[in-house]
Amino acid sequence: MTARRSVLFHAIQLAWEFVRFFGLFALLLFRFSPALLDDPVAILWLVVLGSTQLLVPAGLLFLILDAGKRPSLLPFVRLGKILQLFPALLLLFALPFSRGLPHLPLVVLPPRLSSLPFLLIGALVDLIFLFFLFAAPPRSASPPAPPEPPGQPPQPPVREPGDAP
Repeated sequence: MTARRSVLFHAIQLAWEFVRFFGLFALLLFRFSPALLDDPVAILWLVVLGSTQLLVPAGLLFLILDAGKRPSLLPFVRLGKILQLFPALLLLFALPFSRGLPHLPLVVLPPRLSSLPFLLIGALVDLIFLFFLFAAPPRSASPPAPPEPPGQPPQPPVREPGDAP
């Protein structure tokens, strides 16, 4: 992937991360609206729980701004994406068997499955981005050293005064 395509890919993923964050937040607001009517300050719990979801967009922003200087950030973005995906997949498997507060009203689905399409679409998009994050070759901060000319012995490293042997 060229540098320009990599920046474009990270920019698209950054936009998706913000859509994902606000979409999940809206789903939670709808899902727990009866609890929020009883205790309006409970919205702060959602903010506290969801604020860590913004670490992946922050990492992507740094990758967009100067990817050449921060190649070691890519593994952390990958890990963050996996950690974001894990609870969503858990919820996808648990949601059909759950009981509790009412879900989003969708006419075509039973009430307990009404959030399932949104979570499924989000998880699939996250899996696609995760695949591309792992498919991207890691870039090094410095260009590779030129190869040694054949037939010459390798040069020992130059030591500066004061370096330990």
